[in-house]
Amino acid sequence: MATITPTLPAFTPGPTPAAGSPAPFRLNVAQYDAMIEAGILTEDHKVELVGGVLFRKMPKKGPHSIASRETFKVMDRLMPSGYFVTREDPVRIPDYDEPEPDISIVRGQSRDYSIQPDASRVALVVEVSDATLAYDRGEKLLAYAVGGIPAYWIVNLAGGTPLGSGQLEVYTEPSGRVDPVGYRRCVVLKPTDQIELDIDGQILGRIAISALLP
Repeated sequence: MATITPTLPAFTPGPTPAAGSPAPFRLNVAQYDAMIEAGILTEDHKVELVGGVLFRKMPKKGPHSIASRETFKVMDRLMPSGYFVTREDPVRIPDYDEPEPDISIVRGQSRDYSIQPDASRVALVVEVSDATLAYDRGEKLLAYAVGGIPAYWIVNLAGGTPLGSGQLEVYTEPSGRVDPVGYRRCVVLKPTDQIELDIDGQILGRIAISALLP
């Protein structure tokens, strides 16, 4: 049976700099994209921009890769005309975020995008999470909520009862840029549960949570 909870605590911001301390410098999306265009940042750096900070992307272990592939396959089979599914492609969320979610469902057709889609064109994002759970529930959740992305799924490989059996966390009702930033609703589903894939009010099918897990 699914449990419905408020959004899990996002993350605790670090201490506010003392008066007179230098303020940290945050990269914005335009600066980040310019660094990529100039070759200052390349694929070899394996970073993404979240909250104006460059975060190193964690190496993908076997269970993570399996869950990512299976989730992509399940969603891709259900996609109607007018949407497409991507893997690890950037999503632009001005002013300070350009994360690379494991899975995105994007409105339109792939050929419509010569550059990465803006968050306003993204219907759902998925992160497959194990060692990165705090980051995915924290900084990344805030970025997706600020972007107004309607649904954010975390395929939590470390969670569940017993621990490690896996669960799906479904976050909806994003705040946008209104404080407090986050998702106002979270549903937690067990491997034996199913979920309706709801994209822009269209029910595209039912997915067994076990089909998303390694």
